[in-house]
Amino acid sequence: MIRSICAGSALSIIAFAVSSKNPSKPPGVQAIIIFESIAAVFAQQCGTSRGAKIVAPGTSVYFVPPTSNQMTAYFARPGSDLISMLVHSRIEGEAMTKERYLGTFILLIAAGNETTRNSISGGLITLAAFPDQRKKLAENPELLDSAAGEIVRHVSPILHMRRTAVADTEIRGKKIRAGDKIILWYSSANRDEDVFAEPFAFDVTRTEPPHIGFGIGQHYCLGARLAELQLRIFFGEFLKRFPNAEPCGPIRRMRSNFVAGIKEMPVRLRA
Repeated sequence: MIRSICAGSALSIIAFAVSSKNPSKPPGVQAIIIFESIAAVFAQQCGTSRGAKIVAPGTSVYFVPPTSNQMTAYFARPGSDLISMLVHSRIEGEAMTKERYLGTFILLIAAGNETTRNSISGGLITLAAFPDQRKKLAENPELLDSAAGEIVRHVSPILHMRRTAVADTEIRGKKIRAGDKIILWYSSANRDEDVFAEPFAFDVTRTEPPHIGFGIGQHYCLGARLAELQLRIFFGEFLKRFPNAEPCGPIRRMRSNFVAGIKEMPVRLRA
């Protein structure tokens, strides 16, 4: 389930968004990733080898290791695709270096892939745990907007981030000094009883203040709207076909305190 559907759908969308607009790509190929270092990230995410031609089952994403001439040309020639926008962007008048670009790109890929695929898989688990809400959503697709946000809140695919306090302050009697390292537990904040009624319940009609599963302020997720769109489309189509799908065996989770990741999850599509 994870590799064939959750990972495949997330990888397909992000790969299409960031791929090289190569006019010579073979028929039926969705996207071509020309940067080998980025290809390695994709391969690791979906459990295939670094040299795999197709990144994941159900996708047609090819990895084409570039020649030095291709790399030079790509950095020299502006284009209309997302890669070119990153390569040729300027920060306070300074051109982006190759090193900074690759770091930004890897972050973009990891964030856009891990969070969405784990929101989908976590959403399937959550819907199975709350069958009344699953039935309500299947019968009322107009609730997909609020359901997408509720899935992110309940799953909290990114569990925490660390920040540095820039000034002395106090929160609920706890003194924090400038320079202190602070852990922000999104999974806890998204269940704050002072903000959410019945915070541990899953409610596809929830209209309370926004969750912080996408972060806040200058750290707010760049792809939040895309992630919500993917969740709406996936669950809208999935529940039409398999309204009673549920896990049917052991779920193998990622060993991480940072990502609420799922590595394997057998699913029974029809009860």
